[in-house]
Amino acid sequence: MPFSRAIWVEVGKSALTHNVAQVKKRARGQGLIAVVKANAYGHGLAGTALALRDAGVSQFAVASLGEGLELRDAGIGKPQSGILILGYSLPSHADEVVASGLCQTVISVHEIRSLAGAAERLNKKAHVQIKIDTGMHRLGAPPGDFPRLMDALRRFPSVVLDGVYTHYSSADVNDSRFTEQQYELFGKTIEPFKLPETVRLHASNSSALINCPSLKLNDVRVGIALFGEYASPEVPKILDLKPVLRLKSRIAEVKALKPGDGAGYGHRFINQSGSPCRLGIIPVGYADGFLRHSSGKREVLIRGRRCRVVGAVSMDFAHILLPDDLSIGVGEPVTLIGTDGKDHIGAEELARVLDTIVYEILTLIPTRIPRRYVD
Repeated sequence: MPFSRAIWVEVGKSALTHNVAQVKKRARGQGLIAVVKANAYGHGLAGTALALRDAGVSQFAVASLGEGLELRDAGIGKPQSGILILGYSLPSHADEVVASGLCQTVISVHEIRSLAGAAERLNKKAHVQIKIDTGMHRLGAPPGDFPRLMDALRRFPSVVLDGVYTHYSSADVNDSRFTEQQYELFGKTIEPFKLPETVRLHASNSSALINCPSLKLNDVRVGIALFGEYASPEVPKILDLKPVLRLKSRIAEVKALKPGDGAGYGHRFINQSGSPCRLGIIPVGYADGFLRHSSGKREVLIRGRRCRVVGAVSMDFAHILLPDDLSIGVGEPVTLIGTDGKDHIGAEELARVLDTIVYEILTLIPTRIPRRYVD
């Protein structure tokens, strides 16, 4: 996307490479599957995956067929597999899944049969991984269904089993007992089948990698840690992770308000200071993931100084209360996420202030904001 607006994301490739090394060190010989769903957690899907590939990552996981195809178009992944679709794909898309060589998560015999039909029509192999629900109670086959799924794979030799996995529901809390129970149930479910080494087993996400390093399988499936963030405040910060994303803008206009003047929709900001004040207008709004309710709570950095967001955040603009002692004009850089001078506003701080999680802060940054990949 051309840089047509005065707002952009900077993705630090050196920080990404550093975090990959930290994750691999913690994984202690387990393979790394980089989770890049949701536009690589807001960092930009194709550009981030290419940077991860340059950092030595060869296995990726996405949420949907569309994301997988975008990676394929960018030249990511092996001719067959290399990219795992974690989510559900409609049976009507089976031909496209098989033709692209993507690896599809399956949880039912019906899905295996559908992919087998596509594979036979295209004279290709379909690649799948079975997801077992060990307690998340979200997408996943019940452990008792695993024998039926394995039997279906024997009946449909055009479908190749690349892996079996599960997902931990509570790895980001201090108490690891339920995570350990899930790990044990996963092992008991697959143990009778003596799966070959070509079938990769994985369960640990970023939090489990940190909190439960002894729960080892073939691979780890890591997302948020690669981007320098921790899933929750309960996850100990024992890895030397570096934030990868910076969100920046520039002042588009400066407004001078007399005492009593109001600004924005409903004049939700009124200058009650008794003296003139100045507001900086930035071309960033709730359509950019800059949440409407962040007004009065969120701050930005200008020349290393914190400046408060005031008034009603609109679709494409927000108001910043400027310091009286700084001469700030049009074009002045503004840091919304990242470091400026000696201060830093990170996704974790914003999640705390806005009562949400770092995942939401990052993934709310839409594709209409261009990404720049910098060293």
